[in-house]
Amino acid sequence: IVGRALEEVGQHILRVEVGHGAGSKTLRKFYRFNVSSPLQIKEMSVRSGDASCFVSIAIENITTATSLTITDVDFQPAPGFVVKRIDKLHQHTIRQEQENATIVVNGNNKNRIRAVDLFDKCGRLQPGCSFRYLFNVSASSHDATLKGLACGDELGKAVFTWRKAMGEKGRISSTTVLCPPCGVDPTNPRSSGGGKYVVHGSGLSVDAAAAAANRVSSAVADSGNNNALGEALPVTVEPIDPPSLMKLAVPQEVQLLIVNHSDKPMHLQLQMRLNHMSGVVVCGPSFKNLGNVSSAGGSCVVGVRLVALVAGLFRAQGCVIVDLSSGREIAQPPLFSVFVEKAFDQ
Repeated sequence: IVGRALEEVGQHILRVEVGHGAGSKTLRKFYRFNVSSPLQIKEMSVRSGDASCFVSIAIENITTATSLTITDVDFQPAPGFVVKRIDKLHQHTIRQEQENATIVVNGNNKNRIRAVDLFDKCGRLQPGCSFRYLFNVSASSHDATLKGLACGDELGKAVFTWRKAMGEKGRISSTTVLCPPCGVDPTNPRSSGGGKYVVHGSGLSVDAAAAAANRVSSAVADSGNNNALGEALPVTVEPIDPPSLMKLAVPQEVQLLIVNHSDKPMHLQLQMRLNHMSGVVVCGPSFKNLGNVSSAGGSCVVGVRLVALVAGLFRAQGCVIVDLSSGREIAQPPLFSVFVEKAFDQ
């Protein structure tokens, strides 16, 4: 018996050759057969910071009468990254294996997995049914974290192994999952994302830096979207650990990182424009001179005070960078989302 793994779907031809008569004669036979995959894979990735992404992988049994058992699920990260599977049941099972000594013989252990959870864990996938798996892919070293994840960077691929009713084993991998774009609209950064986009956690600075590097490099140019991003946002503003919660009418200072991605130094001014703010507004000086900021990644940090006027969920917005030398205004997308809580009297 000769076994060989087939890694491509489609038509295959098996050639069988038998020699006889002391090798003077041969008999050849050709067998044509089709290889198909019973699983359909769909990938989706969402950025969760400058050096991290969430990856969602969905598999569906597209057969009409064949039940499958998913025996192994793995995500193979690209070099320089580590992966963590986000699955409460999976983590619970690992924890139980580590705490086997605590299992009570009389069956009264409260940490036991429910029957429905055991059924989910068995990986039984009926025709037309689907499973979804969630992974977190992040940089594995300090240097990789500093470099960040740019749009189009390879994250890795998911690999699934299954068995059929008679034990036949199959294995399939997804296409390579790529880091998605930051989501900002280069033509109108201020209103990107239909009212949902914010800079914090989007990887905007990393994408802008990558676009600038590709623009000055002699290598093949990057995608048109990234080129447009580099032209629309030669300077980016990113909040440093912004608050997720603010008290009503209580000023709070937020640190902002300003990075010049262009190929020339700029004399910059930060402006927080009140007419573009809603709910959360600037408190104190709204214009701040930043001085000369070096080219190709030069940066500075400045603090601004914000105050909430209305309770609710708002975005800190209205930030504009002005190049005082040329007079060019670079409107920035909303910086971060914040929930404003009303302070109750004790």
